[in-house]
Amino acid sequence: MTLDTYPALALADARAGALDKRHAIDVEKRDPAAEERAARATAAAPAAVADGASATFTFPDLVRLYEAFAKGRKKTWRDDLAMARRHLLPAWGSMPLRAITRAHVHERLDTLVAKGLTTGVNRVQAVISRLFTVALDRSLADAHPAARMIKRFKERPSDRVLTDDELRALWLALDAHPGAPADTIRLRLLLGQRGGEVIGMRWDEVDLKAGVWHLPGARTKNGRPHSVLLPPSAVAAIWRPP
Repeated sequence: MTLDTYPALALADARAGALDKRHAIDVEKRDPAAEERAARATAAAPAAVADGASATFTFPDLVRLYEAFAKGRKKTWRDDLAMARRHLLPAWGSMPLRAITRAHVHERLDTLVAKGLTTGVNRVQAVISRLFTVALDRSLADAHPAARMIKRFKERPSDRVLTDDELRALWLALDAHPGAPADTIRLRLLLGQRGGEVIGMRWDEVDLKAGVWHLPGARTKNGRPHSVLLPPSAVAAIWRPP
């Protein structure tokens, strides 16, 4: 696939872009070229509807549109899509998007509560809100059916931490089950970084000789790059000579 033309795209930026595409293919098992084609096709769909086409824009259409929109913008876009497919698509099926009202949203959330879902209902509500924010921006909806909707459950930040004895027991259990999953948990314990950051660690981010892990802004929650010092135990978990 073509990244851009020179000199509009500098060589250093081209190398970085190529590495990102290669990582998507080799590690994430994605096809960036196919994703770009799908995004262009999806972006053209709302325009066709706005021009008076006979096709009705449905809720599944919105989910596909959101997927193309959120990729590259939101790190947790896969989680959003998983919730939409699990909790929303079965209920709203192929409903026309403009037919979904505030009453439908309340009914869906109340049903999830009745099934035993607690704070997860707040997550589903947030996904609905994000989906319809995109729809409203594209003039695909007349109103936002989840705007200013009160959350079903009050959330409290977790203050649970592992005790020293629990940490020792966990470490011994990891020693008893060696492998990549155990090493990943060790690195989380040693470095205090988020799970997604540790799981997505790349060789071009790590300087084993200097003992530093350079996290790019594209992979951090706040979008800012930062460096993490690697103690010898972390280096041992990352690199195990054959």
